Amino acid sequence: MTKILVLIPKLRGIGGMETVINEWIDYFNSNESKFEVTFVAPQGIENISRMHTGKRVYIKKPLAWLNLNRIHGFLDVLKLLVFSHYDIVICLSVPLLKACAIIKLFLGRKFAIVSWFHFSLNKIIKNSDEIFLNMCDFHLAISSGISEYLFHHGVSKDRIGLIYNPSGNLHVSKRRDVYSKNWNNGVLQLAYVGRVLWKGQKNLQFLLEGLTKFQLPWRLRIIGTGPKSDLYLLEQYVQIHNLTEYVSIKGWQANPFELVTDQMDFVILTSEYEGLPMVLIEAIRRGIPVISSDCPDGTKDVVSPENGYLYRVRDMTDFIHVLNTAFYQKKTFSYDIVRNSGSKFDTSKYFMRVEKALKQIDEVHEC
Repeated sequence: MTKILVLIPKLRGIGGMETVINEWIDYFNSNESKFEVTFVAPQGIENISRMHTGKRVYIKKPLAWLNLNRIHGFLDVLKLLVFSHYDIVICLSVPLLKACAIIKLFLGRKFAIVSWFHFSLNKIIKNSDEIFLNMCDFHLAISSGISEYLFHHGVSKDRIGLIYNPSGNLHVSKRRDVYSKNWNNGVLQLAYVGRVLWKGQKNLQFLLEGLTKFQLPWRLRIIGTGPKSDLYLLEQYVQIHNLTEYVSIKGWQANPFELVTDQMDFVILTSEYEGLPMVLIEAIRRGIPVISSDCPDGTKDVVSPENGYLYRVRDMTDFIHVLNTAFYQKKTFSYDIVRNSGSKFDTSKYFMRVEKALKQIDEVHEC
């Protein structure tokens, strides 16, 4: 039995990365596999209520003092790698990767180090980090953009496994063939699902500014939460520009897609960068078309002419053009075609790719 340790960074507990980790926990707890996988979050996770449990899952609340939490986390990793035997160690952050590489180097351990990053590498990898990328025995890439980044920074293709992300166990209660009933109201109905960040990655400022310039009828439903300062800026913008009739802010929801009803024409994302946005995968697997920025990494793996539209990042003219196209062509999307366009993200297909990659790592490590 090959023993694998998955090291999870400090997380909020409510995002897409946590959703994928939960899928791994469920899969390796309930399916026969030659891999025994242990999950550890050495610095804890803020909201552990959404995290799944199992006999090899060790997730705690983080300590209040940040520096003590970091030290405690490093000591936990050190203890795990010194006193337990693992064949493969999968790291989900650069600091965890560095810690494992240093421990392996100085203590002479034989485990294989694997990266599994969920963010755009252009944003999280510094020049000084590239040496650690090449110290990895293998990389699990969640998007073609991440795979290409690794290859162009010296990682050979045989050390990269493109696995994408899973769509999860979706509960689609009814078909969206009711399009014709809902889409004749002459309004473009949009839903934003995710972290509320006014500037930076999610760039809701761009979304709201674009919609205020859009000349056709629209409505926007925002489902998610974020820092108080960002929520304040969003609410202020809505009030100052008299958009309360057009923008509804629903806050964080445990099951956000329950509010993305059949009356929503598109799920929209205006991010400046992504790893592989789970929200787009979850939308198309429910038959809901999408509009998204064409990020350097993951969005082009999800969005196609069959299921929605891409616009150039930070290009307002192109964004308005896409909104106009979406308004007039929204009735052309087929529920079945949109759903099937995301079939490669089916959980069963996803774990076939994961198992294949892990077997490849195991074979190389045994050699």
